[in-house]
Order: sequence, then structure tokens, then C-alpha cells
Amino acid sequence: MIDLNQHMNTLMGGYLQAAKVSVFSKVSAVFSTIAVLWFGGHILDKADFGLFMMALAYVTLVGMLIAGPFCSVILYHASRLEGDGDDTGLGQMMTGRALSWVCFYGLIFIGVSLLLSGCIEQLFGEIGLKKWIIYLSPLILFEPLRRVLAIWHRAKQEVKISITYNEIYPNLLKVLTLFIAYVMLPSMEGVTLAMNIALFLPLLMIFWKAPIMPNIGEKVFTKWDIEYGSKNLMTYGLNQQSRGFDLLLVGALSSAVVAADYAIAMRLGRFLLIGKQALSQLLAPRLGALFGQKDKATAAAEFKIVRTVGVIVAIAGALGVLLMGEWVTSWFCTSCYNAYPILLILSAAFIMNTAFGSAEDYMTMAGHAGWNLSLSVVSTGIMIAMSVLLIPTMGGEGVALAVLTAFVVRGVSMIWAIHKLDGILLLTRSQMMASVFISGFLMILGLSL
Repeated sequence: MIDLNQHMNTLMGGYLQAAKVSVFSKVSAVFSTIAVLWFGGHILDKADFGLFMMALAYVTLVGMLIAGPFCSVILYHASRLEGDGDDTGLGQMMTGRALSWVCFYGLIFIGVSLLLSGCIEQLFGEIGLKKWIIYLSPLILFEPLRRVLAIWHRAKQEVKISITYNEIYPNLLKVLTLFIAYVMLPSMEGVTLAMNIALFLPLLMIFWKAPIMPNIGEKVFTKWDIEYGSKNLMTYGLNQQSRGFDLLLVGALSSAVVAADYAIAMRLGRFLLIGKQALSQLLAPRLGALFGQKDKATAAAEFKIVRTVGVIVAIAGALGVLLMGEWVTSWFCTSCYNAYPILLILSAAFIMNTAFGSAEDYMTMAGHAGWNLSLSVVSTGIMIAMSVLLIPTMGGEGVALAVLTAFVVRGVSMIWAIHKLDGILLLTRSQMMASVFISGFLMILGLSL
């Protein structure tokens, strides 16, 4: 009993420490979001601000996709290793090898983006987008390099290091550099220079903290790793419904002005995910370690705790949206009058996202990459189809409804798949009722405004 109590105290202490750092990270994210929206909205006119957010979504999404498969493989293997998470040196070797491939693919995608920037501009029908893509293209390399270095620490359950360098420092530096740009160089060049510096410095800092050199010679990834990483790459890309993919759809099917409204609502709405994200930083490597020990019962128990916290925080955030959302959206753009209805519908979407917990992390760490991919294809296909149908007539509200539907389809199907594959029911129908009721109320209110 003493050993069990000590284990529980250590476990809760680990989650508490992760939550403290993650909450500080989310506070920094609040200021970072305010900085990007406020300085961007005041330095640039509304159309240019929409172009900036579209180009930022593009380069960030590409960078995240480059890092995605390598991060999933490192997290899967290193979290299962004994001791401090890297006794055999496998995690470090994998990280070094991943860095070399990230450099290779990152430089290729930067070159392709520069060459095709004019075509991308014509595809979206937005004059001026080309220049924004060119100026922000270095982020395609900075983003995945930092993420790969951070995931190695996360896999070893060094969540504080991972969050500090991957989230806190980039967020704080965005605030600082954008403020300097606002004072000294209030222009497109100032904004893009600020964003590049804000993401390049944390990369140098995390490398200095624990240097890992790119590993060009050793082949550490197996055929299984390549297949697993490839499936997770496609899954990761498909699951970016509210992290850039949605904004690109708005830009392609409407205008930069509508994209500006949606960008503000999307950035603010994601704060409802703070509770879920605060604990999921530690949950994923914990799940990997527990699956490695064949302890599905404990994995399910920890999943349910994180899910409950996420739902509570999201509902509290939705109350804040109801009370202050319209006022807050007016801070960043006096002409962005349509951001608030979009924010209400996106808040409904994020409540449903938290209602299903970190089901995608569970499936990834359990090794169900094929199922994860198949279900993501279905949900993303539904989102794209609904966006094509709704954006031309409803604008930002249309894609917000598409995101909400995609979250529900993906969540229900993943909970069902986990029950089918592992015999574990992570969510009951009765636990869904409060989330469904509040989400439905917010959706109806947003559509009625």
C-alpha cells in the first residue's frame, strides 16, 4: 500500500508539474495571440492582415507536417525505453537522424514554396500573398527543427524543457519582436522579420540546452518506423482542421477580409483547449510507457482524468466567450464585426473536441496508426465537403460548422474504434450530454447573430 501511495503521489506530482508549466505556456500563448492579432491588425490593413494570417497558416502547417512523422516515431519509441527514457541512446540517435531529414525536406519545401509562390497566389486569388509566403518561408525550417528537438525531451517525460523551448519562449518572443516592429518598423517587412526572429531564437536555445547534431550516416529507422511515421504524417495533416487547414480553405473559397474575421475567431477559440493541452503534454509519453508495460487499465484511467479536466476548462472558457467574446474580438479589428458569431460556433467545436479527450494520442501511442488514419480521412473529407458547400454562402460561419462536424465525427469514431480494438470504453453516452447541450446552444446562438 505504501508503494502504491508513493506511486500515486509521484504520478500526481508529475501531472501537477506538467500542468503548472503548461498553464504558464498557455498564459504566454494568450499574450502571443494578442500580439499577433493586435499588432498585425494595427500595423496592417484588414486585407493585408488576412494575407498575413493565410501565409502564416501555410508555412506553419507545412513545417508541422515535416516534423510530424519524425516526432511520432521518436515519441513512440523513446517513451517506452527504460530508466530516464534514453538509456540505450536510441532516442538520441533517432532525434539526430530526424534532424538531418528535417533539414533536407525543409530546404526542399522552402525552395518549392519560393518557386511556386506565384502559383499559390493565383490559386487563392489573393494579390500580395506571394510576397508574404516568400518573407515567412524560413519558418518552414525553423518550426520542424524546434519541434523535433523538443519531442525528444517530451518522450523522456521532461515536459518542462519541452514546453519551455517549444511553446513559452516562442510565444514570449513574438510579443517582444512584434512590439519592436510596431515601434520601429510598422510594415510588412517588420512583421515578417519579427516572426522569423521569434521562432529562430528558441531553436538556437533548445539546441544549446542539449545539443544533438544531425545524424547523416546511421540508419536507425526500421521499415515499421517508416510505415508508422507515414501513416501518422497523413493523419496529422488531416487532423489540422482548426490549426491552419481551415483558414486556408476560407482564403481559397472566400476573401482575405473574411479570412481576417475567421483568423481572429480561430485564434481566440483555441484557448478553450488549454485544459486538455495542459495535461496531454505528459499524457502521451505516459500512455506510451503504460502500453509498453501492457497496462491498458491505468492508461484508460489517466486518459479519463485528462478528459474531465479538459471538458471543465472548455465549458468555463465558453462562459467567458458568452460574457466577453464580442468585446474581446473588437480589440483587434474595428471592422471585424463578424468574428464573434464565428467564435461562438468554434467554441462549440472546441467543447466537443475536449469532450472526446485526447483520443488521437491514445490511438497513436497504442500503435493503431492505420485506424487513426482511416478515421481521419473520413472526418476531414466531411469537413472539406461541408466547407466547399457552406463557405461561399456562409463565409467563416460555414467553415466553423464544418470544423464542428468533423470533430464530432472523428471523436465518436475514435472512441468506438478504441472500444473495438482494446475493449476499453473511454466515454459513456451520459458523459456526453452536458457537452452536447452547451455546444448546441453556442452553435445556435452563433448562427442567429
